[in-house]
Amino acid sequence: ANTLTMATPIRNFKSRLTVLSPKQRLYMFIDKNGDEIDFETLRIESDRLFLRSVTMDDAQVIFENFTPEITRYMGPPSPKEIGETAAFLRGTIKKRANHREIVFAICNRKTDEFWGACGMHNIGDTSP
Repeated sequence: ANTLTMATPIRNFKSRLTVLSPKQRLYMFIDKNGDEIDFETLRIESDRLFLRSVTMDDAQVIFENFTPEITRYMGPPSPKEIGETAAFLRGTIKKRANHREIVFAICNRKTDEFWGACGMHNIGDTSP
């Protein structure tokens, strides 16, 4: 797996906007060597935590942790059943494959415990 430690200066990364068709924009992240960053295997680490791409294996823990209190100011709203979480993850994984979204699980580096999630959505859109 690719690993990026927080000690690695962010300036080592650049990005390139690639237009695959007039109506579709895909945003690719390129490392300092000119290679595309594989978000399926990328792991970003600090002393206390690490970020990794979410997977279908995260459905249960996300369902349990994304309560109405936690998701109050987030979208989508808190899932009412595990199937909603699974559908969200399937959509996220599909968008990641199309370079439209990146969602990371935030985990404890020592225990692998899930602490939360963060991400970039609507990559390449011209409006927020």
